[in-house]
Amino acid sequence: MLITNKYANDCSKCKHLISVDEQCNWEKAIGITHITCPKSLRDTSRSYKYKKLITLKKCQWCKADVTKGDKYITCDNRVCEKCFEESIAHAKPLF
Repeated sequence: MLITNKYANDCSKCKHLISVDEQCNWEKAIGITHITCPKSLRDTSRSYKYKKLITLKKCQWCKADVTKGDKYITCDNRVCEKCFEESIAHAKPLF
């Protein structure tokens, strides 16, 4: 059922935020979901083993140069500081 969201909450499928007054789907026992879930940069990047990751020269998500300045390796991606901060901003607390 198509609804207008009254409370900010996470999508049951992609776990990204659905804000107040945003159109979304609602199903009993499932909850709310985006009409079309946003595609994450993480979903589009290729996974490499660590030895290959340390040789990459560009952020896998935004393609910024990571040879100068800060660089991060998150599980199986090499990303710049900006993308790393964005990825942890969407992370859920463990407890």
